[in-house]
Amino acid sequence: MEKKKDLRIIKTTLALQDSFMSLLKEKTFEEITVGEICDRAMVRRATFYNHYTDKYDFLAEFMRQKSQMFQEELTEHHQAENIVDLSTNMFLKFITFIEDQHFSPNIVSSHLFSTLMPMLTEEIQSNLEGSLAVFEEKNGALPVHRYVISNYCAGGIIQLCKSWFLHPETMSKEDLFAQYHTMISLFFATISPELS
Repeated sequence: MEKKKDLRIIKTTLALQDSFMSLLKEKTFEEITVGEICDRAMVRRATFYNHYTDKYDFLAEFMRQKSQMFQEELTEHHQAENIVDLSTNMFLKFITFIEDQHFSPNIVSSHLFSTLMPMLTEEIQSNLEGSLAVFEEKNGALPVHRYVISNYCAGGIIQLCKSWFLHPETMSKEDLFAQYHTMISLFFATISPELS
């Protein structure tokens, strides 16, 4: 039986995370102090230190939770007709996740986001690789190894979304999505027509 977390701990954690995200919109992680996080969250420093060793320990837990949230988002049931639809869906889920987390351009361009990206990239890559393995079981081996395809797509999704969040004036979200779908359709069609 799963042990339930104390509601006070959940509220404190959420207040600290909200405070942290708010501060990250104003300054870098290195400039933020535990005192500022606690003051904005209206949480005593002693309470903070009951749960975390320091701000780096807090950051590690924050990153783990964001990565876990994204993993749960990716594993939600989605019936994709083909790998193009699956990849396009992951692209949309990633961009929506970043929007839902209220990551500002300051956060997206920060060291913090660069630390989180490998975790999120791994989630996308793993999910795609698993889907490609299922495809290969049904249709035979692909001409390019699924590890290469999944890493290529995951890296592209992450970099394209990051770039767009830093320069949203480049095109609308809808145009970005349509462009990605066209590009990934052409990409998969060159690897194997059955993929698209």
